[in-house]
Formats: sequence, structure tokens, C-alpha cells
Amino acid sequence: MQGHPPTRNIEVWSPWGWVVGSCVLHPGGRVCGCILHPSQRNLLTEGHPNGVHSAPEMILEIDPVEPQPWLLARAAQVLREGGVVVMPTDTVYGMTCGITHHEAIRRIYRLKDMDPKKPLSILVSDMSMVGKYARGVSTPAYRLLKRVLPGPYTFIFEASPEVPKIMLRKRRTIGIRMPDNPIALALLAEMGEPLLSSSIRGPEQDFVNDPEELDESLGKDVEMVIDGGILLPVPSTVVDLSGSEPVLLREGKGDVGILELF
Repeated sequence: MQGHPPTRNIEVWSPWGWVVGSCVLHPGGRVCGCILHPSQRNLLTEGHPNGVHSAPEMILEIDPVEPQPWLLARAAQVLREGGVVVMPTDTVYGMTCGITHHEAIRRIYRLKDMDPKKPLSILVSDMSMVGKYARGVSTPAYRLLKRVLPGPYTFIFEASPEVPKIMLRKRRTIGIRMPDNPIALALLAEMGEPLLSSSIRGPEQDFVNDPEELDESLGKDVEMVIDGGILLPVPSTVVDLSGSEPVLLREGKGDVGILELF
């Protein structure tokens, strides 16, 4: 079993001044993440949208094979407080937030300069979440999802009333992802609810999959970047199952042949 990395109480600079936090130190003395002491949190709450009091933007290194529970708990805390977190999936890095935090959803739309009418996908950890947030999942579709998920696929279904309206457009559909990535699945299990997710592209519209580059480019626009290693930038295969016949919208990392639909 892996031991906990050392922590140290240090002062952390924030836009509101110096605050005291408990920080995880990696070999070489690198600070990978800080959580504010309770007595300091009010310093970051005043004047901040949604009262978010997470520490300033940070990069958090998590083992991509055996994610450390105490680090996952730190990431989950930021998400529960309405923060935006960049995290790895089984395809590309995504910008994520809790689906109940509407201001965080609006922030993602603004950061990506997206049309608010464009729907976003949600990440789920198990089939029970699929049933809760997707409507009209037929028995054959359910069996298909159980067979190929977790995996690099996005399946489009009609959205259930549980999906916030801010995420939907007139068609009322939602993308469902269950990524085959230990960090993503463990964080979703820790949260106990889905996360909204949107892939991250650079100025040339190419996917950005180096966490160090993500940390530098996003600056202070997000609360946390989870470093799960460099990923091969291949997007998910997207299949629309919301109509009477399946429609292949994008062929990506997921093998289309094993779906036995086309």
C-alpha cells in the first residue's frame, strides 16, 4: 500500500492575500495541492461567485493506475464547492464541474467560448446513473452499454428531467460517457453524482493533453488541474441512440465494429 506523501503548513498566495494551507509535497519539494485551513477559508469566500473558497488554481498529481483516495477527496471537495476541475479521461483531458452548479457550467461555456445552446456530455460511474439521467434507454441499448462501458464512447439519449436545463438545447438530448480511466471513475464514485465534461482544445483546435501545458494555458481560470499523465489525443466515438435508428456521429477511439450497430 502506498504511504501518504508528506504535508506541510505553508503560506499560499491568493488574489486576496497570503493564506495558510496544508499542502502535499512531492519528491524535490514540489507543491502539488493545498487545502485551506478552516480559519482561512472565509478570506476566499468574500466576493467570490457561489462562495467558492477553494485554494488558488493548483495542479494535483494523482497516480493514473491506483489513484490515492486522499487526493481524490481533495479534488471532490473543489467540485462540491462549485469549482472547475481539469481531469483525464480515457480519451482526452476534460474541463469538468458538478452538474448542479449552474455558475460553474456557465464558466465552462465562457472559458470555451461556446454557444450556450450547444449541449455538453456528462460523465457517469455506473449504469444506475445512466438510467437516472437518460430517458428512453431500450433493453438492447442497455445491454450494449453494459457490454462496452466503461470505454471510449459517447452515447446520445433523450435527457431525463434530472438533467439541468442549462445543459440542454431544443432537442433535449444529452451525451453519456463512462470513461475507462481509473482517476475519472474513482472521482465519480467519490462524488456520487455525474460530472459535466467538455474536451479542451488549443488555439489550433488540437486537443491539449499535457497536464503541464494545461496548467500553464488555463492559468487562474480553473480551480484545479489533475495531472494523470500525458494522454494520446484521440476523441471518443459518438453514437446517437435517441432516435428510432442508431446514428454514428463521429468515429473516434472506440471500435465501431464491436458495437454491432452499423
